[in-house]
This record gives sequence, structure tokens and C-alpha cells, in this order.
Amino acid sequence: MKKHGVTDLSRVLIFFDDHQNELKRLKQALKAGFKHLIFEDNYDTGTGDHYSLRQICDQFYIR
Repeated sequence: MKKHGVTDLSRVLIFFDDHQNELKRLKQALKAGFKHLIFEDNYDTGTGDHYSLRQICDQFYIR
């Protein structure tokens, strides 16, 4: 990111619209140092073409 003039990753907003597992993308972004994330598709349980954060939070065993 430094080659693009970005020195403070905490000031970068990442917008995901790639229809990939959102938990995987969340982990990747946090590991890379990004803190501000938006996921375009947040499908309800039983819908969509990838695993969304809403589906993760809808799991009955989450406390």
C-alpha cells in the first residue's frame, strides 16, 4: 500500500463485492491491518451464493 501513498491502513475503507466467504475475507483484512470493512451482500440464512456475516450471526449456537 505504501507504493500507492497509503501509510495508515486504519484510515482505509475496504468494500467487498466479490461473492466470497465473508468470514474468510474478514480474517484476511484484519490480518493485513485493515479495520474498516463493508460487505455488499449480507444474505439471510438459506439464501445467497456465499457465506455471509448475517448467516454466521444467525447460527443458533452463538451466544
